[in-house]
Amino acid sequence: MEREDCKYFDGCSAPLCPLNKDSLINCTWFPGEDICKAHQNQFIKTQKKIQKKTQNFEDGCFHFRMLNRNFVVASGIKGIDPELLITDDKHDFGIYDKWNKQHPEISDERKQKLASHGFTKKGDSMQDLFDK
Repeated sequence: MEREDCKYFDGCSAPLCPLNKDSLINCTWFPGEDICKAHQNQFIKTQKKIQKKTQNFEDGCFHFRMLNRNFVVASGIKGIDPELLITDDKHDFGIYDKWNKQHPEISDERKQKLASHGFTKKGDSMQDLFDK
């Protein structure tokens, strides 16, 4: 999909946009901020789950690297303190890795169990943006 194909693009205020690679690399999202309305990627599904649990900016921010994963979103979930993100004007991606370890993806066994009950994974994976 291109910018021209998205009817929401010009008026959208979602900080993370699947059509804007720079936003996925450099921006963060706080619960309570807008979420893309035009797509159903994994990170957007995760944003919606988090927003159902909290809309408090004090609960921290979330980066694409944190959101583009299938993990359990429980009540009381907290993101990262935005003050900790920038060191020497560079993103400290290690802090995302630490957060991801504390919030592991749903295991293959659990996915199979969910699938046996009719739940399936939908949406595109955008992880390849960071695999290059």
